[in-house]
Amino acid sequence: MREIRCRVFFYDGKDYSTGEWLSAEEAWAENYIEWDGDRLVPTDKCSIIVEGTGLKDKNGREVFEGDIVHITSHRTDVTAPVIYTDRGFTVDGLMAGHYPNGNHHSEVIGNIYENPELLEEPK
Repeated sequence: MREIRCRVFFYDGKDYSTGEWLSAEEAWAENYIEWDGDRLVPTDKCSIIVEGTGLKDKNGREVFEGDIVHITSHRTDVTAPVIYTDRGFTVDGLMAGHYPNGNHHSEVIGNIYENPELLEEPK
């Protein structure tokens, strides 16, 4: 069983800033998260909790829900956010679990909270 890791984003009235990288146990102890039956959720309306996927990109960087990932291979060249669905974590409809840890095809380039411009269409 993988360790559940979280990243906390706090809203400062203007935008979201990165909080701490925490294990679920640490986030629980700090009262940042609670269990709503099937998911961890923030305890206040201003914070966002994202869960780690348990995967790493080609640089060894941990991949979290909401990260923007660039995937290149002979089959695809896509930049998209990691999202959680009822089937698990996906990137542009591709199951994130299909990319093993340290996968040389994927790279985290930012996240949707701090770098939304990475998903904008070029002008």
